[in-house]
Amino acid sequence: MTYAICITAAFRSEIAEQMAYLSQVSDSDSVLVCLKKTWEKINRLSSFPYLGKESYLRSLHNLGNRLLVVDSFLILYKVDEISKTVYLIFFAPAKRKYLFFYPDSDSK
Repeated sequence: MTYAICITAAFRSEIAEQMAYLSQVSDSDSVLVCLKKTWEKINRLSSFPYLGKESYLRSLHNLGNRLLVVDSFLILYKVDEISKTVYLIFFAPAKRKYLFFYPDSDSK
């Protein structure tokens, strides 16, 4: 079974911002390698939607969100079994406290 991948506006905006920053502090080859790894992992989600780990934060875990690590970045996503769709919610550096980037979660 293949799942559709839905890229949210927030994810699209965040990955563009992070890659723009990375291009300022790294060489272009590093950015391309990071993008390639990111899209390879995202594409794997269509065949293996539960590839990422469940969130350890209760508020995100209870919403069914999962985390996928790509180099030093996190992808927060959710699997919808009814529509067989993987929703990419956001993309952020792994060192950030990602709870604050998810609009539907509480910050407690």
